[in-house]
Amino acid sequence: MELDKEVAVHQKQSNAMVERAETMEITSPELMEEATEILSQANKALDAAGKKKDEVMRPALDVVAAERKRWKPLEDILKGVVNSLRGKMSVYQTEALKKKEAEDAKIAARVKEGKGNLKPETAIKKMEEGQVEKKVETDSGSVGFKAKKQLKIVDESKVPREFLIVDEKAVFEALTSGNPVAGCEIEVVQIPINRR
Repeated sequence: MELDKEVAVHQKQSNAMVERAETMEITSPELMEEATEILSQANKALDAAGKKKDEVMRPALDVVAAERKRWKPLEDILKGVVNSLRGKMSVYQTEALKKKEAEDAKIAARVKEGKGNLKPETAIKKMEEGQVEKKVETDSGSVGFKAKKQLKIVDESKVPREFLIVDEKAVFEALTSGNPVAGCEIEVVQIPINRR
């Protein structure tokens, strides 16, 4: 409860700064000086709040860090098992469904009049045979599957330009190394650094 009062006092002291900062437009050296003063006060208040928060939270954070460290090796092992099995199950189920769809397509192609072909009723019976299970149940649990669409790029050279993403980090590194990149340039902007 004592901390709530302390936070309330800091918030009350900050209200004037907040109000002025939100309405301020910097259009002159005098306003730049006023903005510098408010920025410095705000950063000092932020530093003080952070210091107080850290004093209160540090013991709890130390306990959390220790527990995370203690459990991490086991969690990493189990996550590896889970990810490996999910991947293998996904591959198996996807391939089984593709195989079944191919078999069903062959059966459907044979539905027509004449010797060696299938009647619709016979084709339906054959298609119903050997269905791929959508759910597997054991004493410990069950696994179901849901279809998920995902991108598969089969020929990267044919992807239209509008779908290509610029690697901004690589372009910036090339430009700063003196290597020109068509359509790109380095822009210099001024970032305020507040010392308090």
